[in-house]
Amino acid sequence: MDSMEEQQVVKTDSWAELNPDLLNEIAKLLYCYDDYARFLAVCKQWNTVHVTNHHPPWLVLPSYDKTFETRVLEEKKIYYLKLPDLKNTKLRGSSFGWLISVGIDGTLRMLNPFTKKHIDLPPMSTLPDVVDYNPNWVKKVNDNIHNNEEEDNIHNNEEEESNEEEESNEDDDDDGEYTIMDFLSKKTYTCDSDHMQKIHVQKIILSSSPDDYNQEFMAIALYGEFNRLAFCRRGDNKWMDIPKSSKSEVATIAKHKCDYAYEDAIFHKGKIYVIDGFAQIFEFEIKPTCTTPEQVIIEVPKPHDLYFRAINWKVAYLIGCSDGALLMVIRHLNFHKVPDVEDRCYNSTRFDLYKLEKGAKEWSKVFNMKNYTVLIGFNSSILMSANTFPFGWENSIHYTDNVVENHYFEVVGGHDIGLSNLEDGKTTQLFPNLTLLSSPPIWLVM
Repeated sequence: MDSMEEQQVVKTDSWAELNPDLLNEIAKLLYCYDDYARFLAVCKQWNTVHVTNHHPPWLVLPSYDKTFETRVLEEKKIYYLKLPDLKNTKLRGSSFGWLISVGIDGTLRMLNPFTKKHIDLPPMSTLPDVVDYNPNWVKKVNDNIHNNEEEDNIHNNEEEESNEEEESNEDDDDDGEYTIMDFLSKKTYTCDSDHMQKIHVQKIILSSSPDDYNQEFMAIALYGEFNRLAFCRRGDNKWMDIPKSSKSEVATIAKHKCDYAYEDAIFHKGKIYVIDGFAQIFEFEIKPTCTTPEQVIIEVPKPHDLYFRAINWKVAYLIGCSDGALLMVIRHLNFHKVPDVEDRCYNSTRFDLYKLEKGAKEWSKVFNMKNYTVLIGFNSSILMSANTFPFGWENSIHYTDNVVENHYFEVVGGHDIGLSNLEDGKTTQLFPNLTLLSSPPIWLVM
């Protein structure tokens, strides 16, 4: 080997010293999941590389064999990742390549499934409507889960397992460990940890990747019976409530019986935008030293062709565009009876898409997104360039099932997953023969 060739050889102990900008450029060229996983495994330095909104999205399917399943759209493959941190949790968010889970003990955790790094958010016990929390009951539940797992491993007979299940059910009848306040009536009631984990937190959205060490990092949570809004900053040990104006249309129509009903929220252009069940848009600005956000109701009437006679049959999503505009997605649900199923099943029948240009006073209906696609569900609602999708999934809406109320009893729910083509309005379900898929899948976008 001559001197020129010797100079081109990189010593193995120098891989960690490569310039971070160079590492990011290399990572952007990796479209295959296998290659990206090997890239992250080279060393600690490479494991911290994170590329946002470049790789194709993954459809995350929690597996029944206690592994973690991801389906890559580009490769039509399924990969299994062992993630113990997600065991006995519910996924309630996905932002910037991080999954947000809710534990049976009330832990709210951000997890990067590729680097295995995790960061805790303030727990559910610090949400504004929680006035008391007793963790002793949760410890008893966790002990029961641990004991049941050990007995499963040594293959105890069915009679013993049945007895354990009966004991566990007796524990479930104990008083709840959370005391919750109804902000409207000022009355309190109790909830057990199972209820809190399954339904109290609807969705969590991040302002940026938490490992960017951005001091302005924030998270917002849709929580509670009427989908209130709370936020926390980096380093906070509790959630802070974001109040809603009493002038809202929801408060007027519902005569103050339900003054919230937020359905989706986003960080956009340095502010928080929220949409409620009546397609009313709210803008919030949270200043660095402020604990009470400044609220502005965007005085834009809902689209004239949008009716709310059956509000529970529609779900609204909000998306920010790079040009400052807002997109509103209305998901129409059809509830129907299925033989041998106790509860009513449902499926998405169609989607309506509207755009509010920056500074505009009315919504315009969108019939064609050309080279873009929308991803909605438990994930942070997002508009993506179709160049990321090698199979031509442009001009479509890809959705997963985040109708939390119907997942609660685990009879139906989690199954309403598919895509809707804006050109012909046709909706295709990925799991047409299922009525229950637990836990519900979620989009993971880097």
